[in-house]
Formats: sequence, structure tokens, C-alpha cells
Amino acid sequence: MYKCRPDISRLLLLFLAALLSLPLAALAADEPVPLPLWPAGAPDTLIRHGQPESVENRENNRNAQGFNRIVSNVSTPTLTVYPAPGGQKAAPALVVFPGGGFRVLAWDKEGLDIARRFNAAGLTCIVVKYRLCPKQYETAEGRAPEAVRGAILADGPQAVRMVRANAAKWGIDPQRIGVIGFSAGGYMAAWTATHYTAGDQSAADPLAKVSSRPDFAALIYPAVPAGIDSVLSAETPPVFLVNADDDTTTPAAKAIALHNALVAAGVTTEMHIFTRGSHGFGLGVNGGAVTAWPGLLEGWLREREVIGGK
Repeated sequence: MYKCRPDISRLLLLFLAALLSLPLAALAADEPVPLPLWPAGAPDTLIRHGQPESVENRENNRNAQGFNRIVSNVSTPTLTVYPAPGGQKAAPALVVFPGGGFRVLAWDKEGLDIARRFNAAGLTCIVVKYRLCPKQYETAEGRAPEAVRGAILADGPQAVRMVRANAAKWGIDPQRIGVIGFSAGGYMAAWTATHYTAGDQSAADPLAKVSSRPDFAALIYPAVPAGIDSVLSAETPPVFLVNADDDTTTPAAKAIALHNALVAAGVTTEMHIFTRGSHGFGLGVNGGAVTAWPGLLEGWLREREVIGGK
């Protein structure tokens, strides 16, 4: 049987990317083709960047493979699905939100690396390339206006809806879908875990009928949404928290306050504060005790029978 040479295969991928209007730099040989997060188009037109989406590899703060691709200027959000190994019929799923201050996305360190790590634990991982704040909307404090922030945050619940709606097609258990986020991605995950809907069964859009409630949330050195304690309840999904005590960007004190508010609301939660790690440690490839957190999360998921329970 004739087989495509690697260079021909790559050309075919590039051609497909062009057809789908996907940024070519986001395609690597070992990555699946991204899918649109909003198949019918995002419900607003607020987020339009003055420059095209771009990807660059930064030398600082690299991952174990030596890469730290940074995605910028995202106007068209996508999902990239990394299936669980072994062709599982109903695998648990983890929706991954990389961080980057809503200005960029740390695609390798807090996206692809996380997908690979938890693929190995038996989860299908879905990395979300959510929309980012255009520079023209940033305030002097570096914050986005409320309307722009709302548009960005809408990508979180939509990601859960998309995964649940496609659960059968992607070999996912619709009752074991969680979210994980890092820094600003932790804000996205926390928001998604507390601002979900059960689905509107009278809606014309089939996706709007699907629940956006994640079944668990992992918040890793998260930016904590202001006032989140006011929307917590016993119905909030279980939460796993990780922070470093020397993190000056998203201080551990805020994670501890969130943990206390979760406990007070009757939410199942577990928290780990490491002495060292600073901000943005990802999987902790630079060493130290912080490298234990992925195993701790995996253990928590096994204890809750998300992994190996069905």
C-alpha cells in the first residue's frame, strides 16, 4: 500500500489548516487538528485583535521538552482533543485552560504538557484556546472592561457544553467531566465551576440544552475571581487547589481564603500549599516538592472514583 511521505503528510495538514482558517503555527506534527469552540460562531463580536493570531517559542520558563509556545491575539477560540489511551468508550475528561493573564496563553507548559500528563492517567484531555483581551480594551491597571471580560469568560462554560455534547463521539463519560486551570486559566476554571447552567431544554440551539456544570475543578495557582464566595453553594463541584507560598502573582493567601469559603459552603475540597514554586511552575519540571502535585491530583481523582471508578 502506498504511504504518504512525512513531508507530504505535513503539506496535507497545512492545507487542512488553511481550509479551516486555523493559525498554521499552532499545528505541530503530533497535535490533533483544533475544533471550533462555537460551531455557529461566538455570540458577540467584541473581541477582535488588531493583529493576526500568532505563536512564538520563548526560551525562558521552558517545559521539559525545551518548548514554551506562547499564543497571542486569540479572537477565534478552539478546542483540541487528546483522547485517552486504549480507545476507552467512556473515559473521564479534563478540560484544560492554560494561563497567561488573559493576554497570552502558555500553550505547552500549561496546555499540551498537562494533556499528556493526564492522558497517561487515563483521562481524555481537551485544551481550550480561549479568547484573549485585545490591547485596545486594556485599562491602565491592565484589566479588561466588564463586557469584554464577560465575553472571554463565556468560553469556559461553552467548553464544558461542547465536551458533554460530544461525549459519545469522543469516548467520554458525560458525568465525569472536570476542568483544570492555571493562573488566569484558574480564573476561567473557577468561573466555569460556579457560573454553570443546567441547560435550557426549550432552546433552539442543541448545545444550549446541555449542562455546563463541570463534575470537578482543579485550580492551580489560580487567579481567584472577586466575590466568588457569594456564589458558592453545596451544589458547587468538588475543588482541588494548589499554590506555592512564595507566589507573589497569585498569592497563596487568596487560595486559602477560597478553600475556607468552599468548606463553609459545604463543598468537598482539598488544598496543597508548597513552600517553594513561585508562579507558573506548570508540572514543576524545575524540581522541588511542587513536582508532587500532579500525582496528588491523580490520587484525589482516584479517591473520588473519577479515575478507575466505572
